Amino acid sequence: MTHDDDVVGGWTLDPKTRDALQMQRAKDAYARGELTTVMVELEELLDLQPTNTEALALLADATMETGDSVGATQIYDHVLTLVDANDSLLAALGIARFEACDLHGAISASRAAIRLAPDNADAHYTLGLALSWVDIRSQEAVRAFSAAHSLAPERFAFPLHVEASDWERLVGTAASLLAEDLLAFWDDIPVRVETLPSLEELTASPLPLPPTVRGMYVGTPPEDVDDDGARPEALRLFATNLSGLGDEDRIIQAIAEVFEAEALDWLGIPPEEDGAMFLGDEAS
Repeated sequence: MTHDDDVVGGWTLDPKTRDALQMQRAKDAYARGELTTVMVELEELLDLQPTNTEALALLADATMETGDSVGATQIYDHVLTLVDANDSLLAALGIARFEACDLHGAISASRAAIRLAPDNADAHYTLGLALSWVDIRSQEAVRAFSAAHSLAPERFAFPLHVEASDWERLVGTAASLLAEDLLAFWDDIPVRVETLPSLEELTASPLPLPPTVRGMYVGTPPEDVDDDGARPEALRLFATNLSGLGDEDRIIQAIAEVFEAEALDWLGIPPEEDGAMFLGDEAS
């Protein structure tokens, strides 16, 4: 701190202390999940220090948390022009590129991270995901998933092989977890199990859907909010993304969550305001 001789007892924070405190406030807010506060703190800090790489990296992390993988990718790329590449930054860039549907960019960043740190589980897992999209039979993807699972088994499951004939049973079990009104919403609507969606449909809007999406309804929600009788034409489930969960119990739970999330999206109801539309007690 510096003393102001013109004001008795007056003190001001020196710039380094002020910036450190603001950075700590941003970190604390990020830990609490308060992303708006994170953005405000970091934008103020970066106005004064536009090349503060610690602040930029946290801003990229927070931007990813908001679902803006394209924006996060741009920030991570910028950070990597200011510092020497390290495996953590490259792994984070790989994840952001994958979520933004830049598969080859994700592969490149993940491989670079692994070259620097062969024990980076996140990079191995992202590499496996991206390679699976490029080539569903990729043996390199299998090795990458295996490495991620070996390095962090509690976080990364090895994909489960599910026979085509087993999906009807898994979907039926998931449906049994639904509340009655949610089950009624999907009554008589066909469920289709597909390998993966297309990149074209994921990138149809400026903010891409992540390639890890597990299901999507078919159809266009009615514009008239009073038209409560309209329902989707079908529900699509994506086998590759669901089987990546690694065991049947988690797959069943994820299918039930798709039923709920897609119904709420169709009805225009935010998940936190679903009211009577929720998973049954059996799902908890």
